[in-house]
Amino acid sequence: MAEHHLLADIEVDAAPEIDRVNVEPAILLGLSSSEALWTIGVAFAIWIPIAGVIAAMRSSFPLFILLATSLPLLTVWIMAKKMAAVKRNRPDLYYVHAMRKWAAMKGIRRSRYITHVGEWDVGRSFQDVAAPSKGRTLFSRR
Repeated sequence: MAEHHLLADIEVDAAPEIDRVNVEPAILLGLSSSEALWTIGVAFAIWIPIAGVIAAMRSSFPLFILLATSLPLLTVWIMAKKMAAVKRNRPDLYYVHAMRKWAAMKGIRRSRYITHVGEWDVGRSFQDVAAPSKGRTLFSRR
């Protein structure tokens, strides 16, 4: 016979990590699927023309195949290791926000973050309030 447990009888040792539900899982050395696709696409876009030029100078098609496959794979592996170091002990999408902030500081894009330190004001002068002139009160008309 199957055992039936009441909900009160089940002990929970650790709370579930609910914040991880909305994050893509790591699939390639710590890279999520979208990060891996971007890394692979950029690596191939960079290395295939370079491999083509090197292979054309040597007149060797097998060299092109070798370079066009091995160099992007090596680049993806190195970048995955670097990204793992960048992402370690930081909040989700930290590097995305860091890149956007850097681009805003360089003027490449508009900043959508509060990036300055200073005092806030209401856009008015408080000279009338601080030192009212003769005959005027705070609420009188001009």
